[in-house]
Amino acid sequence: MSDDVIFRERESIGVHSPNEDPLMITVTIGPAIVHKVLVDNGSSVNILFKKKFDQMKLEPKDLKPCEGWIRGFNGASTAPIGYVELSVTLGEGERQRVRILPFVVLDIESPYNAFLGRPALAKFRACIVPRCLLLKFPTDAGIDII
Repeated sequence: MSDDVIFRERESIGVHSPNEDPLMITVTIGPAIVHKVLVDNGSSVNILFKKKFDQMKLEPKDLKPCEGWIRGFNGASTAPIGYVELSVTLGEGERQRVRILPFVVLDIESPYNAFLGRPALAKFRACIVPRCLLLKFPTDAGIDII
């Protein structure tokens, strides 16, 4: 297994630079394939928005109590309705990795369904390069790219 994550110039072909677009991916979270997942290395928590939580047919009894408030970039604070631990699958086939991650559940409007924050990046040993709009992570079969 090679766990050297390398970004090559050719990986940015077709991506207009300088690029400040968000890195948005589709991943399997718990029982669902979830689109519009923001990879946010500025977030100290993984977030699942209640609308998606409900669409996934998860139950309020699945939530565990969550202390504290979540403060957004605009300074506003939001009280989580709880947190839930769900499996997250990145990649496909032999380069697939699955990890159990905690998600703080927020009952607020968002253009995204979930955020994968620093806890997810650390658990998957993933790196992102915004300029290339890529996420890379090591697997037993080599480096995978999303």
